[in-house]
Amino acid sequence: MPLGNGRYSITVRGNGLTDMKRVQDVALVRAAVISKEAGDGYFMIVDNQKDTKSSGGYTSGNVGEYGNYSSFTSSVNNHYHTLVIELVDEEVQAQVRALSADEIIRSLGPSVRYKAD
Repeated sequence: MPLGNGRYSITVRGNGLTDMKRVQDVALVRAAVISKEAGDGYFMIVDNQKDTKSSGGYTSGNVGEYGNYSSFTSSVNNHYHTLVIELVDEEVQAQVRALSADEIIRSLGPSVRYKAD
């Protein structure tokens, strides 16, 4: 979501099977793609928030040989990661230690199955 003045907010939510690292990697790759599309391909992370929300879950059970019943209940964790980035032009990137969109896409893109057009 564009915030104005070269800033963008990126929120990624995983499902119950997605671990936090993958959610973070997807958010970084998305930030890199936005940076390449909207600017010179460099950005700084201005804000970084992680959260995990547990929801309902499921119960499974079985009936044993003698009619006794046992059950197991588990909740589902959904991980969230929100980044606020600010685009930086190539002239300033070394001074502020901005991240390179190309390097992030090269290193994390394959692990999150990102394919450039």
